[in-house]
Amino acid sequence: MYAGAALAAVVLVLLAVVLSRGASRPVKRTRIKVEPAASPTTPTLRDAFAYAKDLESRIRPEDRFSRVYFVPSSATADQKYGKVLVMGDVASEQDFADLQRLLVQGGVSLPLDIQVMFPERR
Repeated sequence: MYAGAALAAVVLVLLAVVLSRGASRPVKRTRIKVEPAASPTTPTLRDAFAYAKDLESRIRPEDRFSRVYFVPSSATADQKYGKVLVMGDVASEQDFADLQRLLVQGGVSLPLDIQVMFPERR
């Protein structure tokens, strides 16, 4: 009975000695540099907000453009600066042409992505 316990203790000591011999090798790890997320208020996005506000002030006096709104957008990988989405609908093709004229009147400092709908002629 004690012989079994003594044998188990000897085997355990031998196992510990065998495993503790030699230098362990460190595991090589690839380090990846993690970039901090860009702030949502990058200069290009601030420019887009300011430009959208300017455009909004130009068209609001006219009721026919009440269903047109502006969405500032930040720059993408293939685009250096932000842009402004112009969305909504107008009553006619002539209103759409007038809207385009008003938008470019003061100069276009950022790209405009115009998604304004109007009824088609029949």
